[in-house]
Amino acid sequence: MASAPAPPPRGPRAPPRPVVYLLLGAPGCGKTAFLQKLTKSDPKEFHPPHHPYIIRAKPSPSRPPSPELHFYAGHLPWPTPTPQFGLPSEDPSTAGGGPVQDPDILLLTFSIPHRRTLLSLPSLHSTLPTPSSFPSYPILLLGLQRDARNTIPYSPGGGGGANGVEEPPFVTPSEGYAMAQRLGLDRYMECSALTGELMDKVEEDIVGAGVKLWLGREVQRQEEREEEGLWEGCVVV
Repeated sequence: MASAPAPPPRGPRAPPRPVVYLLLGAPGCGKTAFLQKLTKSDPKEFHPPHHPYIIRAKPSPSRPPSPELHFYAGHLPWPTPTPQFGLPSEDPSTAGGGPVQDPDILLLTFSIPHRRTLLSLPSLHSTLPTPSSFPSYPILLLGLQRDARNTIPYSPGGGGGANGVEEPPFVTPSEGYAMAQRLGLDRYMECSALTGELMDKVEEDIVGAGVKLWLGREVQRQEEREEEGLWEGCVVV
């Protein structure tokens, strides 16, 4: 019986494809300020339109190369009936090619001091493109401008405060959690880019979601490579 030939040497491993995030929310709800704070970008520097904000993973000799995290931002409502998000290609093998159909992770954002930006989310959520390249992408809900909650006059039980209604003029944490549950989203977070309040926790959650997704992708690729190796080792006698 013939022995199996040695598999050909593999070339250097290509860098991992970035994990792509898309932030969607009403104009002026704080997406740009949040991304500048998250990625430690200088607000005074010009950021080219349609270019991502980037978190670069720290290199480590004890683990394989980690992906970069690329963040794009867009406005709601989404221009229906556009069937795709149409983000620029993030695959090094298709540089200059067609658009990425979907982000890896979607973040719906709203402004905590402006209730309408939260209350409009159910109708806007239904207009988003349906992912087709894979069953679903994680969708997180993020409340921005948390610091403004402490600056808006409001007296609980006092007729609703300055605006004359029973509900507070801002979004409460419980309302944010309730909206995430109503829409079936994966997580609710809130923070302030201005003061840095809860930014570390939000960064941990957002980066953790991306790393978890990437690790699952790596396991799948490793299984595919092992399967290819089994086929390479088969010899017809």
